[in-house]
Amino acid sequence: MVFLRVKGIKDDKGTIRFYVYKVKSTWIKELKPARQKVVGYVGRAVGIKNLTAPQVLQIMQRDNFACQKQGCNRKEFLTIDHKISLLDKGTNDLSNLQVLCSWHNQSKGRGNDSQA
Repeated sequence: MVFLRVKGIKDDKGTIRFYVYKVKSTWIKELKPARQKVVGYVGRAVGIKNLTAPQVLQIMQRDNFACQKQGCNRKEFLTIDHKISLLDKGTNDLSNLQVLCSWHNQSKGRGNDSQA
């Protein structure tokens, strides 16, 4: 059975980076209890203040674990990003956060796409 795991890692500046993985329990005779084996990388959320692991999962589930850019339905290398940037008076509210694939997130950052 494959399920999702959200792992938060704090960097040297105190920012928590959340990573979402597909994992499955594996049984190895010498290792007890069963271990989780990573079988796929889903995505990440970085630099969004006060975001929790359950909220990361909630956003991913709400957006069907897929890029929200119209016409794109990538389901790997996803990021959680602001619909309206903080610089443009956007907020960290869950309704202002969306899932984008890393390609669309980066193209948005380069100014190639005003909003996804």
